[in-house]
Amino acid sequence: YPQAKVILTIRDPDEWYQSMSATTLSVIRPRLDDPDNRNLGIELVVKAAFEGNIDDSEHGAEIFRRHTQEVLDSIAPGRLLVYDVRQGWAPLCEFLDKPIPDAPFPRVNARGEFHDIFFGSGRNN
Repeated sequence: YPQAKVILTIRDPDEWYQSMSATTLSVIRPRLDDPDNRNLGIELVVKAAFEGNIDDSEHGAEIFRRHTQEVLDSIAPGRLLVYDVRQGWAPLCEFLDKPIPDAPFPRVNARGEFHDIFFGSGRNN
């Protein structure tokens, strides 16, 4: 889809890794030593995305930086919105040529919500 618009969400790479470590990786880590619990998703995250190293915060942040740069280098500026969700609806709707909704911009997938989904309520690390 050479004409497709692309939205690159950005954030601080170190904060991204800390969030990833506290959420997705916290689900993956216990499963790594159990050969009966392996699956393609875990393999893709650990081996492909993190190059086998999920516990090094500097490495994780660098993976994020590298991905961001690869997208910036490969997508024509007119097709790319570099977007921080803290900007809310306006830049997103303008880029997609859509009206701004009357509803507040959603805030979902916070750490506590993630842990409630995977571990049940009461654990908000």
